[in-house]
Amino acid sequence: MTAFITILRKELRGFFLSPVAYVVISMMMIVQGVSFLFALKPLLTGPQNMSLVQAQFTGALFWIPLFVLFPLITMRLFSEEQKMGTLEMLLTAPVRMADVVLAKFFACLIFYIILWLPTILHYLLLEWIGGIEHAFPVYALAGAFCIIVLLGMMNIAIGCLASSLSANQIVAGVLTFALIVMLFLLGHLPGSSLGGLSEIVQEFFEHINSDLHMQRFSSGMVDTRPIAYYLSATAVLLVATTFTLNARRWKN
Repeated sequence: MTAFITILRKELRGFFLSPVAYVVISMMMIVQGVSFLFALKPLLTGPQNMSLVQAQFTGALFWIPLFVLFPLITMRLFSEEQKMGTLEMLLTAPVRMADVVLAKFFACLIFYIILWLPTILHYLLLEWIGGIEHAFPVYALAGAFCIIVLLGMMNIAIGCLASSLSANQIVAGVLTFALIVMLFLLGHLPGSSLGGLSEIVQEFFEHINSDLHMQRFSSGMVDTRPIAYYLSATAVLLVATTFTLNARRWKN
């Protein structure tokens, strides 16, 4: 536990003392503000089919920046250690590789969650400035953030695995981006040109459809199956990352 906390603090310092982190924070604040305004604008003209929460978290302004975000915040996790030659020192240190992987994962997850905190402020300011009680569905916002965190956990774990496979940060970032986009598109296969798939196969693709998960959770419909999917996928990816690094440790 001491090794885990020590590495976690080191990784958090690496995030918040890096100028790249503040560029990412600024970029996310701008994107979140713009997406909030675009979601709010139609509601000013009259009733809509979607709530404010659904409109913000199911559109392209939510998904496209998200695809770019994960490679940016994960590509350095292990690739930088390999490039600087400090990974060998870490591999030969008397620490469990699981502690190293989990510390880097949770540091990245904490930073990721902090990136989304300004969005909550937008909704609180809407109620305060507008003087309107219950200006947005609280449970829907909580559901949307649940998917944001769960999706973040899985995609950060994908980034951890990609970063452990390459010493080049650009390669790790491109691999992370490709895997995340591919997984997102796989969930949309039944609704595209493959509509003749069997019911079981279609249910499988729906089970991994992040867009569908967000639509349901942001409308207040909570389902335990996506939660199990994201948690189990995160666990498998982190175990794979640990095995990859342990294999390198045994080779050394």
